[in-house]
Amino acid sequence: MKALTNINARSIADAVAAARAAAAQGQAFAFSGGGTDLVQQIKDGTNQADVLINLRTVREARAVVVSPTETLIGGLITLTELASHAALSGPWAVLREAAGNPLALLELPAAGGAVQSRSGGGHEAFL
Repeated sequence: MKALTNINARSIADAVAAARAAAAQGQAFAFSGGGTDLVQQIKDGTNQADVLINLRTVREARAVVVSPTETLIGGLITLTELASHAALSGPWAVLREAAGNPLALLELPAAGGAVQSRSGGGHEAFL
């Protein structure tokens, strides 16, 4: 496997700046939220990233922010964190309950079909 540069982003702005810097230097980059699919893609040559930007170190990507008008849930939050988050009450309590028992969700019919984890473009997206 080729040598890679790993950047541990501290914020979303930091991750975007790292991506811009890599692109300006002509390097391919990829955002990593966990990395197992991404590392395999690099090994098999389907992703040409030179720079990996780690998003697991971005605290805001794992945050839950509740306001009177909206609720924002970071795309990298774990089910365990979601299930125990105190801000998710009232109408959101069902989400907290589902996160605490994800196997119960398998008994429900699929609303949107299967979600594919490989993005194809080599870039992972998050909220």
